Amino acid sequence: MSALPPIPPCRPADWACPAPLDWADFVQLRRRMVLDHFKWDPQVGDAGALAPFPIVLSASVLHGLADLAEALAAETDLAERELLRRPDLVGRLGLPRPIRRILAERSAEAPPVAARVIRFDFHPAADGWRISEANSDVPGGYAESSHFPRLMAEHWP
Repeated sequence: MSALPPIPPCRPADWACPAPLDWADFVQLRRRMVLDHFKWDPQVGDAGALAPFPIVLSASVLHGLADLAEALAAETDLAERELLRRPDLVGRLGLPRPIRRILAERSAEAPPVAARVIRFDFHPAADGWRISEANSDVPGGYAESSHFPRLMAEHWP
């Protein structure tokens, strides 16, 4: 397996959180996310899923997290290929028996794909950056990770 790049420091001084948008601007931005950019879950229960303010990362943190995401994606690909090559390792994953059986029956060839995309969700925590999930099986989250920053940037050029 490959060595991961250093994890960038997780210091609040390395990012900024400007004041929230005024309510009317935020309602309009939220509406644009829903109607123009397919954000189908702008809230979960009573909690909004979109923040009314951006988190602006320093260039060094942004590049550090991007490098880490690329290395983690490469590591994931290597692990998947090893599991396809060595089905005897599948039992070590702690997966339910029906899933283990399906994985063990798969061919040693990875299925052909036009593109492979993984989106890692990094979050600042008291003890450093943490990943809450890595989305590699569904296209969800791209509205937040692409359109939402662009719409926010219109208010903070």
